[in-house]
Amino acid sequence: MPPGKDVTARELLDRGRAKVLTELADQPETQATLALTIGKAYRSLGLYDSAEPLLQRSLALRRQRFGEIHREVAESLDALADLYGRHDEAAKAEDAARRALAIHRALGDEPGTAESLNNLALALEDKSDLAAAEPLFWEALRIRRKYFGRADKESVAVLNNLATLRRLKGDLAGAESLYRQALSLARDAFGPGHPWIVALHGNLGVLLTYRGDLAGAEAAYREALAVARRAYGGEHPSIALTLNNLASVLVDRGRDRWPEAESMYRQALAVQRKLLGNEDHKVSITLNNLADLLEMKGDRKAARPLYEESLRIVRKVFGEEHPRVADELSKLAGLLADQGDLESAEPLALEALAIRRKLLGEAHPSYAASLVVVGSLRLAQGSPGAAEPLLRQAVAVYQKALPEHHRDTAAARSLLGSCLAARGRPAEAGPLLLSGYQDLRGKLGPDHPRTLAAQRRLDAFRGTARATGS
Repeated sequence: MPPGKDVTARELLDRGRAKVLTELADQPETQATLALTIGKAYRSLGLYDSAEPLLQRSLALRRQRFGEIHREVAESLDALADLYGRHDEAAKAEDAARRALAIHRALGDEPGTAESLNNLALALEDKSDLAAAEPLFWEALRIRRKYFGRADKESVAVLNNLATLRRLKGDLAGAESLYRQALSLARDAFGPGHPWIVALHGNLGVLLTYRGDLAGAEAAYREALAVARRAYGGEHPSIALTLNNLASVLVDRGRDRWPEAESMYRQALAVQRKLLGNEDHKVSITLNNLADLLEMKGDRKAARPLYEESLRIVRKVFGEEHPRVADELSKLAGLLADQGDLESAEPLALEALAIRRKLLGEAHPSYAASLVVVGSLRLAQGSPGAAEPLLRQAVAVYQKALPEHHRDTAAARSLLGSCLAARGRPAEAGPLLLSGYQDLRGKLGPDHPRTLAAQRRLDAFRGTARATGS
């Protein structure tokens, strides 16, 4: 179904669904095909709860008509795997994809195999099994290029998914190359106003944010938002996601952009709660980001319940060991530390560190972020000797994984400088404090909270040096 305004599309789909379910009972094959088509259309509008019963109906009718080993049964399973993946039900997505894959392989259907491989890889990625997911994506891409050539439009999805996986593994240069390949192919295959253009500009914005290119990220997100509004009309999960991501960049671009950012977060949150419910992990992302902004504005009291709600959601959705759980634990730990509640902050920070070490490895920037949180706690507890190796390791990981002068590296250098100053080593501390502050000022501006924190550390160091004559 072509993109249109959600209200009109929903009304048309509801009418079609009623007809399919009531008037085609004596035509099971037709009913199965139309149920699949309407279910996919609901899915494309983000109406997942409406989509699932239709896709399940399609699967049940086809199993009854054809048995288990049939191409149309696999087609319905693939549609369900895609739906469950979008709805953050990784276990269900994996099960449906594995069953579809087994059918395609039994039939010798390589193009169908490629779709199931892609769905299965996405489910494994959602479970943080990146090592198992990557070869499946590459196999899916190889099959599609074998049968349909390098201009195959369906390869856009596989290239995008591979790029996201490379980003999650910390290979930012490799990810950017794949995203740009996918975007070029999507423009040629679909034209400039297609939903895939929305997704790819959005994903490129995420990557450019990681790389510290905030101007590039803002441009990518604004292009994604403009295309999304043309493609979807009013309320849609993709619009909410793009608003959320654009707001995050605006926060980092300066205090004068914060009012626009807060408005975007609140718009995104309202749409997500309406369309997805209060337990969806995308709601948790926006809650987290809004809490970040409120904390930076100094309203920690308002931020804390948002962090806590976000943590509750991701634990329910993903279980106890997942990168998203670690993200929320780390954020809440930082807030509690800033409020002076070091005792409550420490177990959360250590839990986040352990999860990231296990799932992402010690060379990943997110692991370095946890080292910084724990190192900061040790500094606040008056233990600079315990903080130093943590902060040194964080700086080393960031320097290897991130571009030169990245804001995260700069903040970690500033903290390490403060740590060394506390240990009575001013000759080592001064250059780290100065370079950390200068890079943060250059990347985020003079009024950003991270820049101001680095400035306070540098000013304190200089004040001590003047007082002691060193």
